[in-house]
Amino acid sequence: LCYGGGSIKKIGLYGEVIDELKKENLEIFELNGIEPNPRVTSVNTGANICKKEKIDVLLAVGGGSVIDCTKAIAAATFYEGDAWDIVTKKVPVINCLPLVTILTLSATGSEMDAGGVISNLETNDKIGVASPLMQPKVSFLNPKNTFTVSPYQTACGAADILSHIMETYFNTTGSMYMLDCFMEGMMKTVVKYAPTAMKEPENEEARANLMWTSSWAINGFARACQKCNWSCHPMEHQLSAYYDITHGLGLAILTPRWMRYILDETNSERFKNFAVSVFGIDSSLDNMAASLKGIEALEKFFFEDLKLTKTLTELNIDRTHFDIMAEKACGNGVLKGFKEAMILIQLVCILMILFLFFKSDVLLNFFVFDEGQNVLNYGIHYFKIISMFYIVSLVGSIFVGYYRGTGHVNIPVIGTTLQIVIRVILSYLLVGSMGIGGVALATGIGWIGIIIFQITVFIKNKYY
Repeated sequence: LCYGGGSIKKIGLYGEVIDELKKENLEIFELNGIEPNPRVTSVNTGANICKKEKIDVLLAVGGGSVIDCTKAIAAATFYEGDAWDIVTKKVPVINCLPLVTILTLSATGSEMDAGGVISNLETNDKIGVASPLMQPKVSFLNPKNTFTVSPYQTACGAADILSHIMETYFNTTGSMYMLDCFMEGMMKTVVKYAPTAMKEPENEEARANLMWTSSWAINGFARACQKCNWSCHPMEHQLSAYYDITHGLGLAILTPRWMRYILDETNSERFKNFAVSVFGIDSSLDNMAASLKGIEALEKFFFEDLKLTKTLTELNIDRTHFDIMAEKACGNGVLKGFKEAMILIQLVCILMILFLFFKSDVLLNFFVFDEGQNVLNYGIHYFKIISMFYIVSLVGSIFVGYYRGTGHVNIPVIGTTLQIVIRVILSYLLVGSMGIGGVALATGIGWIGIIIFQITVFIKNKYY
């Protein structure tokens, strides 16, 4: 029998479970005190009990942390070494004890999937482990067992459920209309019932809807068409590993920022569907406007309706470990998630530089007809100069996207105004001596000016 800090005793569930087990004359051994963000030390302790006492069945009574830990115990029982070897996939899962669960918190969906996440405080790692053998044989879901869950944990659980759905909903490999509707319906369910469960903890309808959505959000059904990697969960696992924060809270802080970062014209239709279907945003708005409204609605839900902490700074988290955390989150490589537009921007920029420098006459021939070779030469001269500055334009686009995504839209506006002023003044000063080349040079210097301004603001205000 595996459980956490003793809440199941306070609500009377522990006594009910023990009574039922004793009716069947079953011998019971216990592992209590399983932590939120369960530790590998607890896994090893549980596995040693199983080996010593020749345990036949594991019963996890609790939320996702208890169930995740018990899954790892089920696998580690058949391995003589450190359970961390299984978590880090140095050795495969070869067998598992059968697992039964009784759920007491709607959040992770671990009661209906074959994976779990285990932490190692010595290495500051939090890693997922999964195997079909770890799938619970039976899970008992009674919403009344969640009546005593605090408003804070209810809110964090709701954020976790939503993240499981959104990590699947926003993908680069397409989907099915039926699955989209299914996921949108689940997200609407969480948005509708999480605030109710916080205000009315014994509202069985609210608790039941959250519990069932938790299970279906991550049991694999919705992921039939999804092939890209998740993004927010790997990042949040690092936050939990280093700072031991509640998983759902970390996801709530990260997700809207991630959405603003990845939003662009290539995926705005998907974001608009999310905004309209889940939050009822006006469908007559253009894609980008509706998308931003949808992200704002999600932020309001997390930080006003659910009353969750809004920033990492409020949790006393700074950038001290961000570099190593980023490497771990990406597996020391690149996380191939939903954001692909940045690569396209880089490729387009390089192609534009090459084309304008070597083949601008091809473009100009579409616009220059009877004006003569002199006009064509002026245009070629202009493009050869301006092409050298397109890499600066790429950097500028990155900063504009960053400031827009983080809600500091005023900075690109100020920067754009600044660079226009620079271009006009320098064009006036240079055109007399350099001709059209002076206008091109002035434009490039203006672009450099906006970059210097944006970098200065970035460093001064520590937006990183």
